[in-house]
Amino acid sequence: MQPSSGDGHEGTPLLTSLIRSPTRRCNNNNDIIGGAPSLTSGYTDYLHSSNALRLVLMHGIIYYTLAVILYSFVLDTKWTIIDSLYFATVLFTTIGYGDLCPVSDLGRLCTMGLALYGIVILGIFLGIYGETLLENQTSTLSKQQTALRKGVVQAMAQTADEARSFMREYSAGGKRASSAPTLPTSNQLKNRNVSEELNCRERGLVADVGFFILDELPILTLVSLIGLTIGYLEGWDPIKSIYWTMITGTTVGLGDEAPQSEYIRLGCVFFLPLCVAVLGEVLSKIAELYLNRKRRISQEEFFSRTLTKADLVTMDTDQDGDVSKAEFLSYMLVTLQLVDQEDIDEIDALFQKLDKDGTGVLSQADLGLMDFDQTMTRSFAKLALSNSLRDEWGSSPVRQRSSPEGMAGRIASNWARRVQRRRVSEAEASQNGNAGPTGQNLSISSFEP
Repeated sequence: MQPSSGDGHEGTPLLTSLIRSPTRRCNNNNDIIGGAPSLTSGYTDYLHSSNALRLVLMHGIIYYTLAVILYSFVLDTKWTIIDSLYFATVLFTTIGYGDLCPVSDLGRLCTMGLALYGIVILGIFLGIYGETLLENQTSTLSKQQTALRKGVVQAMAQTADEARSFMREYSAGGKRASSAPTLPTSNQLKNRNVSEELNCRERGLVADVGFFILDELPILTLVSLIGLTIGYLEGWDPIKSIYWTMITGTTVGLGDEAPQSEYIRLGCVFFLPLCVAVLGEVLSKIAELYLNRKRRISQEEFFSRTLTKADLVTMDTDQDGDVSKAEFLSYMLVTLQLVDQEDIDEIDALFQKLDKDGTGVLSQADLGLMDFDQTMTRSFAKLALSNSLRDEWGSSPVRQRSSPEGMAGRIASNWARRVQRRRVSEAEASQNGNAGPTGQNLSISSFEP
């Protein structure tokens, strides 16, 4: 559309620059308009993001600051700063040794509030912290195993020529080649891997727990060594030291054994969260192993069922008589309780929102329509907010039809129809063996409202 200088308002400076401006392009394949992350640039849930870490650090500083102010300066406890930090750590980890406690009513009320604040805010951090430690340990072991497998493959490749040379010499010596040592073939190695996988699936829960403990042995050993060191400095024997570490890590906190040295308590400010996070996550993973085995048995039983006509009717959500791959996948994920139906509905609503031209697929035309729609919406919103614009357009039906809002809708509709016509023309041309009108310019400036 070429802006005119007639009675219409197409010639306003803002609208003229908007219509003539070309569609903004993405900076790269993983960016959208404005440089924001795209859908394929990865997703990190909030609990594992840097924002959550900063939030936890901020609340941790506030929590410990309040504890020091209350128990070292305000309340009648008058503990040292180290004892206040130690007590705050014992409090939010829910260990509760009982070696330090408030004695006044005001102190008890403050402790109640501080306990709720610490458990709710910093307790979340403990779960994230323990899960991250175990994930890092598992990732490290996986990388080591991958490197080991690559080394074995490289070693086998290097010795392949030597093995063939040995076989030739062995056969030339008058001995039967069948009695010579042989290397496993690729099929044999594949069958061996399948056999190992079946053995892993058939082994019992105790074996699964044992293998899991072996995988997490380095971090568990670190926690145990720190506990033994603290026990040694406190004058405890090894059994008592391990006992105290276990009682502490499980947050039982019987209180029969607790550090007395002020410097040891300062070290416990850092060790107690580590111990609770690691042992708590290990115990939860062991419980998860048991539940996963039961879940796998239920899934295998479910997969062995037969497909019936009633199943097809239930899966056919769009009622077109056929079950598509997307419908089957959505039904199975929801039935197996891997996702909720609300999640499926939200993702489907997002797709429908992004599918601007209504073709059922996402294409470059949808990106152009989204860019155009966002630009028009922002620009006309600014115009609508000005008093001069409201006075200029008034409230008559004729002027409302000529308003920028109505103009934007008509331009967007023309754009969608133009894209649809082009696709139909290309489809007909491809069937006739002719080149379609792929060179048509779909710039915004070519549409009349």
